[in-house]
Amino acid sequence: MLHKAAVQLDEFDDNLFDAVNATLVFSKLQLSEQRYVLAHIHRILKPEGVFILADEVIPSNFLKRIVYRLISAPLALFTYLFTQTSTMSVKNLVHLVEDAGFQIIEIKDFQLGAFKIVCVKKKEDAKAIELKVPLIDPPKYNIFCKFWEIAMRFIGHETQIGLIAVSNPDQDSPILCIRNFKLTVYRLYKFLNKKKINAWLLVAPSTGINVWCAACGSEFNSSSMIIAIKISGLEKYVNHRKIILLKFIIIIIFKNSLFYLYLIIQINQIFLFNILF
Repeated sequence: MLHKAAVQLDEFDDNLFDAVNATLVFSKLQLSEQRYVLAHIHRILKPEGVFILADEVIPSNFLKRIVYRLISAPLALFTYLFTQTSTMSVKNLVHLVEDAGFQIIEIKDFQLGAFKIVCVKKKEDAKAIELKVPLIDPPKYNIFCKFWEIAMRFIGHETQIGLIAVSNPDQDSPILCIRNFKLTVYRLYKFLNKKKINAWLLVAPSTGINVWCAACGSEFNSSSMIIAIKISGLEKYVNHRKIILLKFIIIIIFKNSLFYLYLIIQINQIFLFNILF
């Protein structure tokens, strides 16, 4: 629900709010989502408005960082075992906020520097901040990671959501939408790139679980599509509005021809959407 709420910020008018508060929000968002949220908060905040951000961070002090790791690791494991969710400490929080066009008013650290409250306002000469939506890199693997994630596939293994360029795509290249299960994204990208197929891979959120579980557990749905389209800035890279949604893409990755690729997709249903984005 938090991911869905984040992309709904574009529904608010410019310079609408006197104050915006985000507490323990950014630690649950990926970097691409954080940038998206900051750009829209900058847009909807009044020129004299205040934005207060409170979240988990990694302490800058070496000794404090060691203590933080010793305490947070077992807590994170305990939380995941009982809730199947986890958070990630926000990296470079202050730099992230300043890069989005905000000016620091005050910063307070708590819990050995592992929790930070940042109060900011728009820079005096701030203009409308254009949303920076860089392409994401495909996931990389070594042999150990492959075996680990195959054996532990019941645990979510997320990769970044966003847009990946395969080979040398242009504005007319097809868009293939897949889940953000890391191993699936890696294998599909590797296959398409090896065959020199020019395409865009739109990676949508599915909590990092495998394709079959995401489909059966309704973790991949229309909301996931909307989040991926908005976060990736897809409209800046293509001039068409058609997205190919592959239902069970994992079974096609070992095939050896483009014809077979499309044949397998057709057998397992191909969903072609005309998306207005």
